[in-house]
Amino acid sequence: MAQTALSRDLTALRDAGQKGLIPFISAGDPDLETTAQILLALAEAGATAIEIGVPFSDPIADGPVIQAASQRAIDAGATLDRILTMLHGMQDRLPPTVIFSYLNPIDRMGFATFARRAREAGVSALLVTDATPGTEPDLEQALRDNGLDLICLVAPTTPHDRLATIVASASGFIYVVARRGVTGRGSEQQEATGHIEALRSLTNLPLYVGFGVREREDVVRLQQHADGVIVGSALVELLHETPREQRAQVAGDYLRRLRGV
Repeated sequence: MAQTALSRDLTALRDAGQKGLIPFISAGDPDLETTAQILLALAEAGATAIEIGVPFSDPIADGPVIQAASQRAIDAGATLDRILTMLHGMQDRLPPTVIFSYLNPIDRMGFATFARRAREAGVSALLVTDATPGTEPDLEQALRDNGLDLICLVAPTTPHDRLATIVASASGFIYVVARRGVTGRGSEQQEATGHIEALRSLTNLPLYVGFGVREREDVVRLQQHADGVIVGSALVELLHETPREQRAQVAGDYLRRLRGV
Protein backbone atom coordinates (compact mmCIF):
# COMPACT_ATOMS: atom_id res chain seq x y z
CA MET A 1 0.00 0.00 0.00
CA ALA A 2 1.31 3.45 -0.91
CA GLN A 3 2.03 5.78 1.97
CA THR A 4 -0.81 8.01 3.08
CA ALA A 5 -0.25 11.71 3.70
CA LEU A 6 -0.51 10.92 7.40
CA SER A 7 2.13 8.20 7.35
CA ARG A 8 4.46 10.26 5.17
CA ASP A 9 4.18 13.44 7.25
CA LEU A 10 4.44 11.82 10.69
CA THR A 11 7.40 9.66 9.70
CA ALA A 12 9.22 12.62 8.13
CA LEU A 13 8.59 14.73 11.23
CA ARG A 14 9.90 12.00 13.52
CA ASP A 15 12.94 11.34 11.35
CA ALA A 16 13.74 15.08 11.42
CA GLY A 17 13.79 14.96 15.22
CA GLN A 18 10.65 17.05 15.58
CA LYS A 19 7.52 16.40 17.64
CA GLY A 20 3.92 16.40 16.45
CA LEU A 21 0.68 17.69 17.94
CA ILE A 22 -2.69 16.29 16.85
CA PRO A 23 -5.93 17.93 18.02
CA PHE A 24 -9.24 16.07 18.24
CA ILE A 25 -12.60 17.73 17.63
CA SER A 26 -16.16 16.43 17.73
CA ALA A 27 -17.56 16.98 14.24
CA GLY A 28 -20.94 18.69 14.17
CA ASP A 29 -20.63 20.40 17.56
CA PRO A 30 -22.22 22.92 17.37
CA ASP A 31 -22.77 22.42 13.60
CA LEU A 32 -20.83 21.32 10.54
CA GLU A 33 -20.29 24.83 9.20
CA THR A 34 -18.52 25.82 12.42
CA THR A 35 -16.65 22.51 12.39
CA ALA A 36 -15.23 23.34 8.97
CA GLN A 37 -14.07 26.75 10.22
CA ILE A 38 -12.41 25.13 13.25
CA LEU A 39 -10.62 22.60 11.03
CA LEU A 40 -9.18 25.39 8.89
CA ALA A 41 -8.10 27.35 11.98
CA LEU A 42 -6.31 24.29 13.41
CA ALA A 43 -4.59 23.78 10.07
CA GLU A 44 -3.38 27.38 10.04
CA ALA A 45 -2.17 27.00 13.63
CA GLY A 46 0.15 24.15 12.65
CA ALA A 47 -1.69 20.94 13.53
CA THR A 48 0.37 17.94 12.49
CA ALA A 49 -2.86 16.06 11.71
CA ILE A 50 -6.45 16.33 12.95
CA GLU A 51 -8.67 13.65 14.47
CA ILE A 52 -12.32 14.15 13.51
CA GLY A 53 -14.77 12.53 15.90
CA VAL A 54 -17.95 10.99 14.49
CA PRO A 55 -20.87 11.41 16.92
CA PHE A 56 -22.40 8.22 18.29
CA SER A 57 -25.35 7.74 20.63
CA ASP A 58 -23.56 5.40 23.03
CA PRO A 59 -19.93 6.56 23.24
CA ILE A 60 -18.92 4.33 26.14
CA ALA A 61 -15.17 4.72 25.58
CA ASP A 62 -15.32 8.52 25.95
CA GLY A 63 -15.45 10.72 29.00
CA PRO A 64 -18.31 13.08 29.84
CA VAL A 65 -16.95 16.02 27.83
CA ILE A 66 -16.82 14.16 24.51
CA GLN A 67 -20.02 12.24 25.32
CA ALA A 68 -21.85 15.56 25.71
CA ALA A 69 -20.29 16.97 22.53
CA SER A 70 -21.32 13.84 20.63
CA GLN A 71 -24.92 14.22 21.77
CA ARG A 72 -24.98 17.90 20.81
CA ALA A 73 -23.69 16.99 17.36
CA ILE A 74 -26.35 14.31 16.93
CA ASP A 75 -29.03 16.78 18.02
CA ALA A 76 -27.72 19.20 15.39
CA GLY A 77 -28.03 16.56 12.67
CA ALA A 78 -24.41 15.46 12.22
CA THR A 79 -23.91 12.04 10.65
CA LEU A 80 -20.97 10.16 9.17
CA ASP A 81 -22.39 10.81 5.69
CA ARG A 82 -22.59 14.56 6.29
CA ILE A 83 -19.14 14.68 7.84
CA LEU A 84 -17.56 13.01 4.82
CA THR A 85 -19.48 15.34 2.53
CA MET A 86 -18.14 18.32 4.50
CA LEU A 87 -14.56 17.06 4.18
CA HIS A 88 -14.83 16.50 0.44
CA GLY A 89 -12.93 19.30 -1.23
CA MET A 90 -11.32 20.62 1.98
CA GLN A 91 -8.26 18.40 2.04
CA ASP A 92 -6.02 20.72 0.04
CA ARG A 93 -6.38 23.14 2.96
CA LEU A 94 -5.98 20.63 5.79
CA PRO A 95 -3.20 18.50 7.24
CA PRO A 96 -3.80 14.73 7.16
CA THR A 97 -7.12 13.79 8.75
CA VAL A 98 -8.15 10.77 10.82
CA ILE A 99 -11.77 9.68 11.22
CA PHE A 100 -12.29 8.75 14.89
CA SER A 101 -15.41 6.62 15.24
CA TYR A 102 -17.21 3.76 16.86
CA LEU A 103 -17.82 0.75 14.66
CA ASN A 104 -21.60 1.14 14.40
CA PRO A 105 -21.77 4.22 12.11
CA ILE A 106 -19.21 2.65 9.75
CA ASP A 107 -20.98 -0.70 9.75
CA ARG A 108 -24.29 1.01 8.91
CA MET A 109 -22.69 2.79 5.96
CA GLY A 110 -20.93 -0.39 4.86
CA PHE A 111 -17.19 -0.97 5.21
CA ALA A 112 -16.40 -0.76 1.51
CA THR A 113 -18.59 2.31 0.99
CA PHE A 114 -17.06 4.07 3.99
CA ALA A 115 -13.50 3.35 2.88
CA ARG A 116 -14.18 4.55 -0.65
CA ARG A 117 -15.92 7.74 0.48
CA ALA A 118 -13.24 8.48 3.05
CA ARG A 119 -10.55 8.14 0.40
CA GLU A 120 -12.50 10.37 -1.98
CA ALA A 121 -12.84 12.96 0.81
CA GLY A 122 -9.06 12.96 1.29
CA VAL A 123 -9.09 11.18 4.66
CA SER A 124 -5.86 9.35 5.53
CA ALA A 125 -6.89 7.00 8.32
CA LEU A 126 -9.49 5.49 10.60
CA LEU A 127 -9.41 4.91 14.34
CA VAL A 128 -12.21 2.69 15.66
CA THR A 129 -12.55 2.81 19.44
CA ASP A 130 -14.51 -0.42 19.92
CA ALA A 131 -12.94 -2.83 17.44
CA THR A 132 -9.66 -4.49 18.36
CA PRO A 133 -7.12 -5.47 15.69
CA GLY A 134 -8.04 -8.66 13.87
CA THR A 135 -11.71 -8.69 14.90
CA GLU A 136 -13.03 -6.91 11.79
CA PRO A 137 -11.08 -8.38 8.86
CA ASP A 138 -13.56 -7.07 6.26
CA LEU A 139 -13.10 -3.52 7.51
CA GLU A 140 -9.33 -3.85 7.58
CA GLN A 141 -9.36 -5.19 4.02
CA ALA A 142 -11.59 -2.33 2.85
CA LEU A 143 -9.15 0.16 4.36
CA ARG A 144 -6.18 -1.51 2.66
CA ASP A 145 -8.03 -1.63 -0.66
CA ASN A 146 -8.53 2.14 -0.47
CA GLY A 147 -5.08 3.03 0.83
CA LEU A 148 -6.20 4.12 4.29
CA ASP A 149 -4.24 3.68 7.51
CA LEU A 150 -5.71 1.88 10.52
CA ILE A 151 -4.75 3.65 13.75
CA CYS A 152 -4.60 1.25 16.70
CA LEU A 153 -4.96 2.06 20.39
CA VAL A 154 -2.72 0.79 23.16
CA ALA A 155 -4.38 1.26 26.55
CA PRO A 156 -2.82 1.10 30.03
CA THR A 157 -4.61 -2.21 30.47
CA THR A 158 -3.20 -3.71 27.24
CA PRO A 159 -1.00 -6.74 28.12
CA HIS A 160 2.51 -6.41 26.75
CA ASP A 161 2.20 -9.82 25.10
CA ARG A 162 -0.61 -8.42 22.91
CA LEU A 163 1.42 -5.50 21.56
CA ALA A 164 2.87 -7.52 18.67
CA THR A 165 -0.66 -8.38 17.45
CA ILE A 166 -1.67 -4.72 17.58
CA VAL A 167 1.46 -3.62 15.75
CA ALA A 168 0.83 -6.16 12.99
CA SER A 169 -2.50 -4.48 12.11
CA ALA A 170 -1.49 -0.87 12.66
CA SER A 171 -0.31 1.74 10.18
CA GLY A 172 0.10 5.52 10.24
CA PHE A 173 0.84 5.80 13.95
CA ILE A 174 -0.02 4.08 17.22
CA TYR A 175 -2.17 5.91 19.75
CA VAL A 176 -0.86 5.27 23.27
CA VAL A 177 -3.51 6.04 25.89
CA ALA A 178 -1.82 7.81 28.78
CA ARG A 179 -4.26 7.11 31.59
CA ARG A 180 -6.71 4.68 33.10
CA GLY A 181 -9.81 6.24 34.63
CA VAL A 182 -8.89 9.49 36.35
CA THR A 183 -5.48 8.55 37.73
CA GLY A 184 -2.90 11.23 38.40
CA ARG A 185 -0.13 12.48 36.20
CA GLY A 186 2.60 10.40 37.76
CA SER A 187 0.94 7.10 36.95
CA GLU A 188 -0.05 8.38 33.51
CA GLN A 189 3.55 9.03 32.58
CA GLN A 190 4.78 5.74 34.04
CA GLU A 191 2.20 3.61 32.23
CA ALA A 192 2.60 5.41 28.92
CA THR A 193 6.38 5.27 29.12
CA GLY A 194 6.32 1.52 29.77
CA HIS A 195 4.21 0.86 26.69
CA ILE A 196 6.29 3.22 24.55
CA GLU A 197 9.49 1.41 25.50
CA ALA A 198 7.94 -1.94 24.63
CA LEU A 199 6.52 -0.66 21.35
CA ARG A 200 9.85 0.81 20.26
CA SER A 201 11.27 -2.71 20.09
CA LEU A 202 8.35 -3.93 17.96
CA THR A 203 7.64 -1.19 15.42
CA ASN A 204 9.03 1.78 13.58
CA LEU A 205 5.62 3.48 13.52
CA PRO A 206 5.42 6.90 15.19
CA LEU A 207 3.99 6.74 18.72
CA TYR A 208 1.54 9.43 19.85
CA VAL A 209 0.27 9.83 23.42
CA GLY A 210 -3.20 11.12 24.26
CA PHE A 211 -5.70 11.55 27.14
CA GLY A 212 -5.21 14.07 29.94
CA VAL A 213 -3.36 16.70 27.85
CA ARG A 214 -4.50 20.22 28.71
CA GLU A 215 -1.57 22.64 28.95
CA ARG A 216 1.76 23.30 27.31
CA GLU A 217 3.53 21.61 30.21
CA ASP A 218 1.63 18.38 29.52
CA VAL A 219 2.76 18.48 25.90
CA VAL A 220 6.40 19.07 26.83
CA ARG A 221 6.34 16.31 29.46
CA LEU A 222 4.86 13.65 27.20
CA GLN A 223 6.87 14.62 24.13
CA GLN A 224 10.01 13.60 26.02
CA HIS A 225 8.95 9.99 25.55
CA ALA A 226 6.68 9.94 22.47
CA ASP A 227 6.88 11.20 18.90
CA GLY A 228 3.90 13.46 19.49
CA VAL A 229 0.89 14.29 21.61
CA ILE A 230 -2.88 14.26 21.05
CA VAL A 231 -5.21 16.76 22.72
CA GLY A 232 -8.93 16.01 22.84
CA SER A 233 -11.26 16.69 25.76
CA ALA A 234 -9.56 19.92 26.79
CA LEU A 235 -10.07 21.43 23.33
CA VAL A 236 -13.65 20.14 23.04
CA GLU A 237 -14.48 21.62 26.45
CA LEU A 238 -12.86 24.95 25.62
CA LEU A 239 -14.80 25.24 22.37
CA HIS A 240 -18.10 24.48 24.09
CA GLU A 241 -17.45 27.31 26.53
CA THR A 242 -16.74 29.73 23.67
CA PRO A 243 -19.36 31.69 21.67
CA ARG A 244 -19.92 30.00 18.31
CA GLU A 245 -18.56 32.87 16.22
CA GLN A 246 -15.28 32.86 18.19
CA ARG A 247 -14.60 29.13 18.23
CA ALA A 248 -12.34 28.95 15.20
CA GLN A 249 -10.09 31.74 16.50
CA VAL A 250 -9.99 30.24 20.00
CA ALA A 251 -9.12 26.78 18.60
CA GLY A 252 -6.20 28.19 16.63
CA ASP A 253 -4.92 30.25 19.56
CA TYR A 254 -5.12 27.26 21.90
CA LEU A 255 -3.15 25.02 19.54
CA ARG A 256 -0.47 27.68 19.17
CA ARG A 257 -0.16 27.86 22.97
CA LEU A 258 0.25 24.09 23.19
CA ARG A 259 2.91 24.24 20.47
CA GLY A 260 4.70 27.04 22.31
CA VAL A 261 4.58 29.48 19.38
